[in-house]
Amino acid sequence: MGEKNESGKKSLEEIDNSALIRAMQEMKAKGDAEAEKAFLNELVKAVFISPANVEEKDGEKRVKLSVVNDTKGGFILPAFTSVAEAEKYPQEAGMRNMACNLEQYVNMITAKADGPKALVIDPYGENILIPKMVLERFKAKASEDPDKIKIGDLREHPVGMENVLKEFFEEEGTVEKAYLLPMKRGGDVSLLLIVDNRFPEGVSEEELKKLRKELYDRISKKVIQEYEKYKSSKPEYKDLGFLIVDFHAELGSKAANGREPFYTA
Repeated sequence: MGEKNESGKKSLEEIDNSALIRAMQEMKAKGDAEAEKAFLNELVKAVFISPANVEEKDGEKRVKLSVVNDTKGGFILPAFTSVAEAEKYPQEAGMRNMACNLEQYVNMITAKADGPKALVIDPYGENILIPKMVLERFKAKASEDPDKIKIGDLREHPVGMENVLKEFFEEEGTVEKAYLLPMKRGGDVSLLLIVDNRFPEGVSEEELKKLRKELYDRISKKVIQEYEKYKSSKPEYKDLGFLIVDFHAELGSKAANGREPFYTA
């Protein structure tokens, strides 16, 4: 039921980076500090599109983003502001477009010394290059607050959990989208399940809380076996927590921004 929507095609086409594009054009035209600051302000809010290969092997889903080669033998991650710009990239068979935000690119580019050298926005259009050292500054600034909640991306998806949840959501009938992401606060790491679902109209806030709690309790019971199996799969997962939040809550909406749901009704 969710295969067409899970590709994210409709939501990707709805991405609007017009403010960022104007800021890029202003920065190229003026080249002053004010224009650069305006560009950086829009950059951190933007959601981009990246062509990627998605492979599932031994119960694990791996995502490999496309790259462009630079003139010095290295490679760069491209970020596209629209589907039209992404279609200019020479995509191979089996590739799919995925939504990414700046934080995701920063983490990928700064993870390894021999990784991507930079991020390039619309390489076949405005062609704005952001070097790795600039992205490292973004990362350092983001890590200044030790109590800040950090949302990442799963390198190894808990496919067993996702499959159980998909089946449950199909039967349950009110969940429209769901995201499963790693969340870190201080030294604690948890799986964050973000649920976007429909509740009856006209009910009180107290009744909504009751309905939401009942749904989350049912989800927890349904997924507990696969969750424990995932926790025991690797030593570093032994203290892994599990948290369910509403998509429309502040944490849920911010964490899901720029990321693809694993389930779409």
